[in-house]
Amino acid sequence: MGSPLRLPRDPQTSEVSPISETWLLAAITLVAAALRFWKLDQFPPGLFHDEAFNGLDALRVLTGWHPIYFPGNFGREPLYLYLVAASVGMLGRTPGALRVVSAILGTLTVPAAYLAARELFNRRIGLLTAAIAAVTLWHVALSRVGFRAISLPLVASLAIWQGALAWRTHRIRHSILAGALTGLTFYTYLSARFIPIALAPFAMGYLLTTKTPRHKGFSKRVPSSLSDFYRSIGIGLLAALIVSLPLGIYALNHADEMILRAGQVSVFSPQISGGHPWQLLARQTFDTLTMFFWRGDANPRHNVPLRPVFDPAMAVFFLIGLATCLWRVIASLAAPFALQRRETEGEGQCAFILIWTFVMLLPSIVAENAPSFLRAVGALPIAFIIPAIGLGTAWMWLSTRWGKLSGVILCSMALLATLVTTTATYFGSYSTSRELREAFDAAPVEMAVEVNRWLESGWPGHGLVAQAGSADRGRPVWIDERLWNFSIAAPFLVTESPTQSAHLRFTSSAPIPTDATAVKLIVQPTDTQNALSLLPGGWRIQARLGSTVGGVPGQAPFLLYVSFEAEPARDVETLARFGSEIELVSQEARFTAPGKLVLHTEWRATQSIREDWTIFVHLVREGQVVAQNDGIPGDGLLPTSRWRAGDVIVDERELAGPFTVGRDKVRLGLYRPDTGARLAVYDATGRLTGLDYWLITPVR
Repeated sequence: MGSPLRLPRDPQTSEVSPISETWLLAAITLVAAALRFWKLDQFPPGLFHDEAFNGLDALRVLTGWHPIYFPGNFGREPLYLYLVAASVGMLGRTPGALRVVSAILGTLTVPAAYLAARELFNRRIGLLTAAIAAVTLWHVALSRVGFRAISLPLVASLAIWQGALAWRTHRIRHSILAGALTGLTFYTYLSARFIPIALAPFAMGYLLTTKTPRHKGFSKRVPSSLSDFYRSIGIGLLAALIVSLPLGIYALNHADEMILRAGQVSVFSPQISGGHPWQLLARQTFDTLTMFFWRGDANPRHNVPLRPVFDPAMAVFFLIGLATCLWRVIASLAAPFALQRRETEGEGQCAFILIWTFVMLLPSIVAENAPSFLRAVGALPIAFIIPAIGLGTAWMWLSTRWGKLSGVILCSMALLATLVTTTATYFGSYSTSRELREAFDAAPVEMAVEVNRWLESGWPGHGLVAQAGSADRGRPVWIDERLWNFSIAAPFLVTESPTQSAHLRFTSSAPIPTDATAVKLIVQPTDTQNALSLLPGGWRIQARLGSTVGGVPGQAPFLLYVSFEAEPARDVETLARFGSEIELVSQEARFTAPGKLVLHTEWRATQSIREDWTIFVHLVREGQVVAQNDGIPGDGLLPTSRWRAGDVIVDERELAGPFTVGRDKVRLGLYRPDTGARLAVYDATGRLTGLDYWLITPVR
């Protein structure tokens, strides 16, 4: 009885040749690697708390701490963290050292998904599954962040591959590997605890339906008796038990610790459900089951908020594949005496992927804020077999009517559409959005980068490898302890901690010593008035605005920190005098981009100043002001009333063009914002020149 829905199960039954299969898999894996490694040091920006915590634990591992379970941060399984420790040991304290592990695991999951799907179905379904896993945003996004959950799909796929091989060939080595890999999944992520629930129905189904050696289950070669079945299952269970035993013993002795996180987020917690757990559970079930095609995870760390797993084109094939699998399973249950015929149609495999997908979605269903792409990670990449079946079904249907090429074109177009939408979405507006910056705590990371650049050591804000160098350069950093503790990203990214290094200290009320060649001071914006009093008098000081936190709906943005860089002032000539209290000692105009001119000036206080004067910079064309930039010196952080005698203050202002060569000039000066009165300008000899100072060189 012919049917376009028929699913060939023998791995050797496929129109894909072994040579083409190898090259196609290699190409798919390269695409997967490109999506996961390209600009990994930039996207996503920042470093989330959980990632930084993993990094700190990795540093402890490198110093000799080797736990079987990491109790901090609500408890974490160890496999990923030991891999991260090896990466940090090689690359240093960088976000890339954490995320490169995820990128590698995510890339390897693609060929692992192929192996599992090929063994369950055939080469074509295997290649389609690998391609879907390679280009789907869900897996791409999770492969670019330093979360341990990404290790589960790889290990689970390999376990399923070996389990299917063991079932088909009945060879002991496959049973051992399947069991060992299944045991290893418990060392990956919390969701792995649902795997026994997903596997149990198949062992029970075999026991209930196997009567004679004629029943084939998943296999071509099958156990000739129940005793062979028991032996195969027993060997696998023993291997799983041996591998998981150390963690199991720990769990028995620390049960509260192991279930801490699950209890906090469970829908059955009154704090979560509000006293209506079953109503919440029903809504969570619907939201999770429809996340593939309707509404996805709202957390920007896991997904473009609310974007479903599949784009519209792939969602259609997901629904076709889902209908195909359900049809096969229902047909099998409706005809219990047609085992031999139904076996060739793949109902066992369809039942497996449906049960596995649903069970591994349970961590999302029973926890708050469903759907959660992170908690549902155990469904990957087996859930991707469903749209692969849909594509394979459409491929076969078209091939029987319009030739083989039509099916190839259809699948290629669907996969290309997913690749294009994933690339455009992830590396487009999503990766540069304010929402993503806030989700990954970009502001404290930028503060840590500023410290590292000053110390010329550690991660400079780009690349995967930390910069080699010694912080012992007589250039200490003084930082507000509250800022240091605002996020654990800084303690991970900055090479030396304030409690260990003389080159990185907490600010206090005591003045900063004058024996340094230069000093960076990082304080909260509310402490800028006190910052100058901590710096030695008579130094050259430049203030910089730090990064902003907030700016997303429901949260007002605020400036996280400001920094001051100071060094002993050099003896320089006076270019002009403004009144009797202020001197201009340096000026430089430079283009930073087409149509943008930055004017760098340095001012020296000859005595303490009472008034607050505003600096103005005007672009003048034929006597008319065509652009200007007025403001308090030092990005508004160094008002003249705080200048001390001998202080040299750096100020930078940007003017926007367009500029006309030979016609445009720049003038600057100071005025009182309340009255508009300007300070008179004198040349270096003391001769009055007017109320403006004109740049020596016209704008070019």
